[in-house]
Amino acid sequence: MKITKLHLKKFKVFDDLKLDFTGKDGQPLNQIVLAGLNGTGKTTVLEALRGVFSVAFDYITFANDRNKRIEKYKYREKVFVEAKHFDNYVKFPNDANSKSLGSFLYNQNIKIVYRPAKIRNEIIRKETHNSYPKDEKFLNNLNVLEISYEVANTYSGRSFYDNDLGVIPGTNPEYLHYNKGSLKEIILTPITKKVFKNKEIPPKQLIESEIADMNSIFNGIELNSRFVDIDDDNLFFESANGQRITFEELSSGEKQLYFMGFMLKNLNINNTIIMIDEPEDSLHPKWQSQLLQFYSNIGENNQVILATHSPHIIGSAKAESVFLLKNENGKITASHPKYSKGHSIPYVLSEIMDVDYRNTYANNLVDDYLTLIRKGEHKKEQGKKLLEKIEALNLAPNSEEQQRIDLSLRRFESIGR
Repeated sequence: MKITKLHLKKFKVFDDLKLDFTGKDGQPLNQIVLAGLNGTGKTTVLEALRGVFSVAFDYITFANDRNKRIEKYKYREKVFVEAKHFDNYVKFPNDANSKSLGSFLYNQNIKIVYRPAKIRNEIIRKETHNSYPKDEKFLNNLNVLEISYEVANTYSGRSFYDNDLGVIPGTNPEYLHYNKGSLKEIILTPITKKVFKNKEIPPKQLIESEIADMNSIFNGIELNSRFVDIDDDNLFFESANGQRITFEELSSGEKQLYFMGFMLKNLNINNTIIMIDEPEDSLHPKWQSQLLQFYSNIGENNQVILATHSPHIIGSAKAESVFLLKNENGKITASHPKYSKGHSIPYVLSEIMDVDYRNTYANNLVDDYLTLIRKGEHKKEQGKKLLEKIEALNLAPNSEEQQRIDLSLRRFESIGR
C-alpha cells in the first residue's frame, strides 16, 4: 500500500494542509522526505498517518468499543487519506464510492511500520509491558508496528525497556517493541525455523546462508563492520581491521542500522508503508546520504517516508519527493525545492533549508575585506588588520571563503576593482 494524498484540516499545527504524494507520472511516490524547522509539523504528519491506520483497524477489531468509535470519528473530521494498493484505491474516511480503509487493511493483512524519534521513546515505561498479551496471534493482528530500538534508557533509576518482545499499550496504535538485547532472538528465530524445516541440511550451512542473506541488506552502505557469526550468547561482527567483536562493541550508528535492517527483513516487509522519524540519529553524514536507499532496498513495493533535519538525506532524494514544511504568516505550507538530488550540501543548506552554513564570524570578516578590495582600500591600515584576523583563522586553501578572497584579489589586479 502507498499513500497518494493527505489532507489535514484543523489538525494540531495545521489549519489546512494538502499533500499530494504522487509523482509526475501520477503514480504514488516510493520515497517521501519531510523537511522543515522544528514546529512545522513533520512528526505530526507521521503521527496523523499512524493514527488513521490504527483507528481504522481498531474500528474493525473493537466495533463495540465506544472509545474506539469516538477516536475514529475524531480523525474523520480532521484527517483525510487516499491510498493505493496495486490497482485498488482506498480512502479514509470512505465514501459511497470508495473502500473502507479499516476493512481493506484487515482483509489484505497490510502492516504499517512506524519508528518514532528517540525522544518519544522516553514515555514508554517498563511496568506497562505486561498489560497486554504477548501471544503470536495477538501480535499478528496488529496492523501498525511501532518499533523502539533504544536499550535500557533510564529516568530516575527506572528502566523503560525490557529485554524481550513486548506489547506496550497506547491509545493508537498498540506498540510492537523490541530491545537491542533482543536482536539475537530476531536473527535466531528464522534460523531455528529453517533448521527444523530442512533437517537434511547441516545447521552450520543454514546459519552461514542466513548470515550472508542478512549482510545483503547492507549492499551500498559503507559500514566499518560485517556480521559474521552467532552463538547462544552473542552476535559477532568483523571490524575494519579484521578483529572479531560483539554487538555491544559496535558504534551506536552501526547498532541502529543493523537493528533496523535485521528487524525489517524478518518482518517480511513488502507492500508496506515504512515511516521513520529522524532516521539520521547517531549516523555519520555518509551513512545519512545512503539511508533513503537503505530503507528502500528492504522488501518489495514499499513506500518509505522519512521526517528529517539532515541535508544529506534531503540531498539524496528527488525534488518531487521532498516536501518542505514552512510557517508562513502563522500558517504551515508545503512546497517542493526546484532541485535536490545530486546537489552539494552547501546548496541544500542555503537554497532548500534556508540556512547560512558558513561560519558567521569568518564570513563577516571576509565580506568586510572583500568590500575594501572592491574599493581598492585593502592595503590600507584597516585592510591589513582585517587580513591579520582572517589569516589567524587558518582557512583551508580550498575553502569557500579563501577562494572568494583569491578570486576578488585576482579580479582587482586584472581590472582594478
